[in-house]
Amino acid sequence: MRTSNGEPTDFNNDLVIDQHALDQEWLRQPMLYQFHAERTAELRRMLDLAKEAVTDMEAELDREIRDSAGDSKITEKAIAQKIALNPKLRQAKTDMLDVKFDLDKATGMLTSLDHRRRALENLVELHGRDYFSTPREPKSVKGENFERKAVSKTANEKIKKRREQRERDED
Repeated sequence: MRTSNGEPTDFNNDLVIDQHALDQEWLRQPMLYQFHAERTAELRRMLDLAKEAVTDMEAELDREIRDSAGDSKITEKAIAQKIALNPKLRQAKTDMLDVKFDLDKATGMLTSLDHRRRALENLVELHGRDYFSTPREPKSVKGENFERKAVSKTANEKIKKRREQRERDED
């Protein structure tokens, strides 16, 4: 599928993020945004030109219809109907709507690129927190756990003995 000015419309690949090459994705981001911002601006210009062309065509048709009527009376409603039914004007309006559609998609793409930027920021933050790392077991976990339990048990026994001794001394 192509836009009204012949450009391919498959820009979805521009939104894909390779989480294993975040540095490259960050380098690509400004260029992608610039490309789509310029494309959006060009489409806005094309829409303005298309609107101007439709307005000019309507004015020319109005003048032609009034000139061709000569001395005979013609109503404003009849003029408006003849203008609306003109095939060239209808085609110009269709072309204008096509450009507006392309502009809406381009504006949506800029919004999507803003979301992509935020996604990149979040991925970098997650990467910095080792979110994507694989879990590793410490080398001496089993021994440490046993030693911790033994130390903890010994400490708890000592605390219990001291409490019992204090209670006896207070009596």
